[in-house]
Amino acid sequence: MSKLPAAILNIEWNGASLIVGGLGWSLAVTSPWRVVAEERMLLGSDDATHELVVELLQDKMVIGCETQGRHAPLDLALMLEGGKVLEVFSVAYLEPWTLSLSGSGVYVASPSE
Repeated sequence: MSKLPAAILNIEWNGASLIVGGLGWSLAVTSPWRVVAEERMLLGSDDATHELVVELLQDKMVIGCETQGRHAPLDLALMLEGGKVLEVFSVAYLEPWTLSLSGSGVYVASPSE
């Protein structure tokens, strides 16, 4: 996000890809993801429904964006208000996630490079 905090205003989840975004930004994920808080998982991509994802993320504020992965920091973690974190996990070589930022460009994960 070029300017934080940024609200999650748009959410699409079809069981294979997650797209979240707001004014001037979007994150498209085709790999596994989860939402955690206080050292526990609230929802994971394998068990998610569109309704649950919307309930958990709609209108939440993104207050930070970090890379994650202790041994290879390849993936994003969106820090949300209230201590929630949306974590993304690359499990494929080709574009497991794409972050688009208005005015800053597009960032594409490339875990094999």
